[in-house]
Amino acid sequence: MLKAAKCPSCGGSIKVPVDQEYIYCMYCGTQIIVTSVLQQHLDTKKTVSNYMNLANTALTGGEFEEAESYFNKVLELDNKHHSAWLGKSISVLHRSTLKAPKYQQFFKLFDTAMSLAPDDSSKQLEIKKSQAIKSFVARYIEKSNMIFSKPITNMNLWKEHTQRCADMYKLLEHSFALNRHDELAHKLVIIISKSMLDGFPTIDSQGTISRRMPSPELRDWAFKQYDKSVTILKEQDASYSQPKVKANRSIVKSVKTLFQNKKEKR
Repeated sequence: MLKAAKCPSCGGSIKVPVDQEYIYCMYCGTQIIVTSVLQQHLDTKKTVSNYMNLANTALTGGEFEEAESYFNKVLELDNKHHSAWLGKSISVLHRSTLKAPKYQQFFKLFDTAMSLAPDDSSKQLEIKKSQAIKSFVARYIEKSNMIFSKPITNMNLWKEHTQRCADMYKLLEHSFALNRHDELAHKLVIIISKSMLDGFPTIDSQGTISRRMPSPELRDWAFKQYDKSVTILKEQDASYSQPKVKANRSIVKSVKTLFQNKKEKR
């Protein structure tokens, strides 16, 4: 009977016959005491299991830095643990900020998890990726709503926000690739679009508060995303009522026409 283990010298994965006293590693030639290496392997599995429990608890509780730390501990012991790679990818995604998005790192880590996972689990992993993306987008919306609920003076915040909104659309495309009619993903698109179409409150040096609306081009683009998702949701439920936005469609069209007329006159 053979049992899985790792060579204590080189770390290579080996099969150990339980009825022998010792063997030699097929990779480095080190003599291995069978009972010792089997016990070590059993201890490692228990440690990995404990770290995974701690990591998943932290992940569920929104402690993403702590979760990533525990997933890293798992990978130090077993760098082919696909669930740890998946968990790390989700932790990294949720640690994105306005100034430091981590989307590419998320996809790279997820691809590693996918490459190590059993062939029959690829669909389930894609579902988990979609769920992670929607959870992240929802958290981003919550944070951005807090930022723009009060008048701001730093215009760079709005520029960064609109760029991140564009990123959110791209991230959600992965959910739509899995399910074009994903209700939650479409509702998130509508909320993101609304956040741009509603503009944001500003306060000047005199203490005057006003609402600044996005550029006509940005409004036009946001309305396209908004309308697309509203249409799909209404196809699924005719009674669906979309949230109202502050931007005026006629203003978008009239300003755009004005710009076009100016170009023609030139």
